[in-house]
Amino acid sequence: MTAPLVYNYVELGESEVGREFREKLRRKFQEQGDIEFAKEQLMRSSGIEVADKLSIEHINLSLESLLKVENPRAKDGKNR
Repeated sequence: MTAPLVYNYVELGESEVGREFREKLRRKFQEQGDIEFAKEQLMRSSGIEVADKLSIEHINLSLESLLKVENPRAKDGKNR
């Protein structure tokens, strides 16, 4: 299951659609129409947006961490 679907799952909660989603998930989206249902619910939710924002946050944190790492080549002028 991808992150957007996980966030969609959480967002649906205990609603009727959420219960239907969980049932399809339990059977691993094996029955006809299950995948289409999941796609439709995903497009209606904020799952993609939440996953996108979280990934950008992680990228920014990674870049900040990299900027803090000392580069030993920079000290001796051999920055290759």
